[in-house]
Amino acid sequence: MTICFVDEARREFLDAVLYYEDARASLGQRFKDEVERTIAWIVAHPDGPRLRPGLYRRVNLRVFPFYISLCSGHASRNFLAHVPRCRLASRPLSYGH
Repeated sequence: MTICFVDEARREFLDAVLYYEDARASLGQRFKDEVERTIAWIVAHPDGPRLRPGLYRRVNLRVFPFYISLCSGHASRNFLAHVPRCRLASRPLSYGH
C-alpha cells in the first residue's frame, strides 16, 4: 500500500507541527510521531478503519484533535491521506505526559 499526502494535507500537517512546537517544546515532535504511528498502523491494517458513507475511511489520532481520512483508489490499494485542519486556538487541549 502507498500512502500519499495531498498538498493541502501536507501544509496543514507542517503548520500543526510548528503550532504545537511554538506552544511547548517537543509538542510538535509528539504530534509528528503520533501521525507517523497512525500511518504505520493504517499500512498494517488497511481494512481496519470502518468504511464511512461517501466511501472513505477515517482514523482519529489518540491525543491530538486531528484525524486522517483515507480515500482508496478503485484499481489499487493507494490511499490519499488528509490531516484536516482543526481550530487550534479555539479549543483548550489537554495532553498526557
